Amino acid sequence: QLVCEQGVTVLNQTPTAFYAVMPYLLQTPGRHQLRHVIFGGEALEPYKLLPWFDGGMACEQTNLVNMYGITETTVHVTYRLLTRQDCADKEANSLIGEPLADLDIQLLDEWQQPTPLGVPGEIYVCGAGVSKGYLNREALTEQRFVHLDDSGQIWYRSGDIARRLANGDIEYLGRRDHQVKIRGHRVELGDISRQLLKYTGIDDAVVLMRNTGGQELVLTAYYTGRHAEPPLLGAHLHRLLPDYMVPVAFVRIEKMPLTINGKLDQKSLPTPSLTDRVGSGELQAPTNEIEALLCQVWQEVLGLEAVGTNLGFTTLGGDSISSLQVVGKLRKQGYQLSLQDLFQYQTIEGVAQYISVIEDTQVEHQPFDLISEDIRRALPTNVEDAYPVSQLQQGMLYYSQSSPGQGVYHDIVHYQTELKFEQSCLRSTLDLLSARHPMLRTQIALDQYAIPLLLVHCAAEIELQVYQVEQSALTGALEDWLQQEHQRGFMADDYPLLRVAAHVLPDGMFHLSFSNHHAIVDGLSEASLIAELLSLYRQLLANQPIALEPLQASYRDFIAMEQQALSDEQHASFWQHLADTTASRVQLAAVNDPVEGEHSLSLRSSDATSCSLGDSVSNALRQLALSSG
Repeated sequence: QLVCEQGVTVLNQTPTAFYAVMPYLLQTPGRHQLRHVIFGGEALEPYKLLPWFDGGMACEQTNLVNMYGITETTVHVTYRLLTRQDCADKEANSLIGEPLADLDIQLLDEWQQPTPLGVPGEIYVCGAGVSKGYLNREALTEQRFVHLDDSGQIWYRSGDIARRLANGDIEYLGRRDHQVKIRGHRVELGDISRQLLKYTGIDDAVVLMRNTGGQELVLTAYYTGRHAEPPLLGAHLHRLLPDYMVPVAFVRIEKMPLTINGKLDQKSLPTPSLTDRVGSGELQAPTNEIEALLCQVWQEVLGLEAVGTNLGFTTLGGDSISSLQVVGKLRKQGYQLSLQDLFQYQTIEGVAQYISVIEDTQVEHQPFDLISEDIRRALPTNVEDAYPVSQLQQGMLYYSQSSPGQGVYHDIVHYQTELKFEQSCLRSTLDLLSARHPMLRTQIALDQYAIPLLLVHCAAEIELQVYQVEQSALTGALEDWLQQEHQRGFMADDYPLLRVAAHVLPDGMFHLSFSNHHAIVDGLSEASLIAELLSLYRQLLANQPIALEPLQASYRDFIAMEQQALSDEQHASFWQHLADTTASRVQLAAVNDPVEGEHSLSLRSSDATSCSLGDSVSNALRQLALSSG
């Protein structure tokens, strides 16, 4: 009413405030005289502006301008004149356009390197509007107002995430601190809100992480519009999103509460009730002792007043962390439930069929409990545990020892880092990894004892080689080191079976190289090990405190399962039956007997065999060959 009565021509508002006033302006077309509506202060949801473009001549004469800005950069940084096309897509993010003439923007990754087109990066701003810092807060100023080069130019790192599009536009994606991690996946909450708005009858929606009475924050959706039961909204999102992105609770409210500044007032949003989480359907009561126990445990872990046996674990807010709590509480009560069964069967009535009583004979594994007492007495005193070599490891060791100097199962990898080299930090990092991972302190003893053993030593120092090299000589130095490592290999009694080298350049940057036997580190383990090493190294460089969480599992756990399988008659019977019922077995060519003093796995020219595969297999192979060219 004020806008119309006073003939306001330029309106500067937060998007949320304009969403609320827009219906009233559209109901009185021709009365307002708005020439420009300028948005700022929070992320714009373009789709909500679509009704304005269909509002008649008065609305067509109004420019809608989206501006991105930060207090630390004297507010406005970019501008974008919006079109109907920008607002036609429900999934569109906020387009913030181009920087103003006296400002500049860069989108940088976590290493402060420019991101390619389409790849998200953090917004850094420099120019006339950037302030000098925070008054009397030197540490925060140093963290947020940074130098990217030697020019002396100060850049403000905003904490906002965006990406540059092919047409030069900048698309705002949200705050870095609005990204949440759910079951190991990084999720932008706005993505969920946009999918929820596709449900017919919902006018507005926001998704937040809220405490619903339990120990953890859970995904909660707040919406305005026609009432819909949580199961219906959940089913809608399940069709569009992965399970981990579907909110646990759906809360209908009359309107979105706003602060005095026109932004969403999160504190005024109600705490979800049980009905908000599961709908108003009837809760089925437990029918036996096991179901009653599961209901009690789920209520305690998930913070619920009541639970029905017909409701799914993840529907109620269960995740990977709470699932471990459920399993732990059940174990204390004398029952065993696997995580796989919990997530697969979901409901209490489904899970109850797969819970089992823990036998009194079940005990936690202790050091040396996978070998005989006679073998244990023969072990050296500096060994903290020992267990059999796995079947797969024995195969790797046979082939690597049969081909010395040829690099069989000998992995060598190089990584170019963007980090300054500090030898003491790298040494400390390797020591932390060695102490944390038993496999990095493991010696393989193939023939010293009654059976091949893995000996876990109390301590082991990972070898670190440091080389100072010029940039022009780097490639040759890396190739020389690779050849030396291939020739050196690993002797039978070596431990640890990992060596590390750093080739340091004149500017202080370095290349990191790893040489290890495949029997202790496979491809997936290598990736996680390198990631952990670099993370620890960065923390030590920055003098940050180190807090290492206990390992959830170790290689000895796998060995225990393998030994149990090897001694299981049902396992043996299964494989024997499979071998006996195989229609035709291919006889593998014989391996050439090695000449004394040599190790050869090459086949003799006369080593050949023939077999019949049958018409169906032969025809299928021919078709595969033809289709593959």
